[in-house]
Amino acid sequence: MTLRIELHGIRPGYGRLELLGWEAATENLEIAIQRNSDGSHLAHDQQWQSTEYWHAPERVSDDQGRLNLELGPDIIDAIVIASGVQFKLFVRSGDVMDSGILRTVGRFLGSEAGHDSADSQEASAEAIDAPNKRHSAANEALEQTADVSANQLADDRDQGDDGQARETIERDAGAHRVWAAVAILLLLVGVAWSAWFFLVASEQQKLPVSKTSTPKAAVVTTAVGGFHPTVPVEAGGNDRVLRFFQGSPTPTLIYARAAGWEQEGDCDAAMIAYRKAAQAEAASAFKFAQRYDPDRFLRGGCIAEAKAETAAFWYEKAASSGNPAAQRRLGELLIENHPSGPLYQSARQWLQKAADQGDRRARSILKAKQK
Repeated sequence: MTLRIELHGIRPGYGRLELLGWEAATENLEIAIQRNSDGSHLAHDQQWQSTEYWHAPERVSDDQGRLNLELGPDIIDAIVIASGVQFKLFVRSGDVMDSGILRTVGRFLGSEAGHDSADSQEASAEAIDAPNKRHSAANEALEQTADVSANQLADDRDQGDDGQARETIERDAGAHRVWAAVAILLLLVGVAWSAWFFLVASEQQKLPVSKTSTPKAAVVTTAVGGFHPTVPVEAGGNDRVLRFFQGSPTPTLIYARAAGWEQEGDCDAAMIAYRKAAQAEAASAFKFAQRYDPDRFLRGGCIAEAKAETAAFWYEKAASSGNPAAQRRLGELLIENHPSGPLYQSARQWLQKAADQGDRRARSILKAKQK
């Protein structure tokens, strides 16, 4: 059976890989990660290469049929950097190998996020402590003012021998109280202002700086193959997609909107939407795979060239849902590009699944391979 693979974030630079459906041994278990955009494999030091590269997980545990593998910064940082890209994961132990689409769950942070968090906490602590220091200084000043007022009042009372002296003492004491109240009020205002300044300034320093790109001028291109780019009537790219997703559209609607954006020439928004729809729905994944399929590829759109590996990646998502056409085409692509080895065996399995559902072409291919 095809593996179900989920990657969960643990802490900055580390993740937990969960494998459901692995029935072979766990000794000497290794994994390989392939990037769907160009078919490259993740190698050492976060480098991508055209040939396979196998990683040995740091920890492997079996939790009632669900394997848990801990991955470190070499893999997690590379996945964080390649945000928005889909991956395929291969697992092997001895002569047994299986594969599946890598699904990420939750939030992931690179290893550098741990350092940023510590610096941010230290800066916040200093900002919060600054008003406290000023508050202590204000208390000290208030105590000194009160002591001076009390001492002065005591001196005046010692010199008061008659009613006039007592009246002078009371008048001076009232004046001291007024000045003390004014001093307290001013100090409290200063403390409040200092606290506001340092806390707000600290929060503003932590906010990311948004870099707004200058809109590009419209480019007039010649219509090729039915593709007629026009100037978008609104801001394009990721901002346009985010606004559209606020309405919680269905995958089918997302794919249709992506096709419209492609006609307008907004390829950034179109490709983001195409991938989102394909990730969420098998039918959209099948249509998106056909866009890359060398047998179905049409020039003039947002996809520059046919890519069999990328087509196979999206066909597999549709094939996993039971689509016989996707199963047959996935098997064809794998057999054409892998005449032997594990992927060749996987191709035969997909073709057999399609044939079992009545696909005549899949039966014909299998029959030809048996000769």
